Amino acid sequence: MLNSAAAAALVDIAAIDKWCYDHPASPPPPSAIMYIGRNREALLCFIGLVEQLAESNRTALQSQHVDIDGSTVSAEFFSIPRVAVESAYEVVRGNELAELSSDDVHMIHRAMVYAQYVDAADCFDDLVLSPVQLPR
Repeated sequence: MLNSAAAAALVDIAAIDKWCYDHPASPPPPSAIMYIGRNREALLCFIGLVEQLAESNRTALQSQHVDIDGSTVSAEFFSIPRVAVESAYEVVRGNELAELSSDDVHMIHRAMVYAQYVDAADCFDDLVLSPVQLPR
């Protein structure tokens, strides 16, 4: 069963990741950084729920859903997208030393693919700035 809030976030994050892929010479656009930063709590909640699963449960999910990247099974992976979300939040707060890269977006995307299959009833249902608006 899909988690609707996580699935909605995944749609937005996938759109941002695709934009980054289509524009390799450009950093993620401000609207993408704003989306990730403003949805910090929800994204961190989704990522945390997946991270807290036993590795055997993550492996089982990966075997049931071909869209999950098998290289993200280990719990250590999830610190990467968590830091990426925090970086976007810092940019939104005005920290000029913080940055969000296209690779960071891709790591968030990989984690969110898992999150759509996890019970996230305790996470936020309302996403801010969704659907994300990206430049052409």
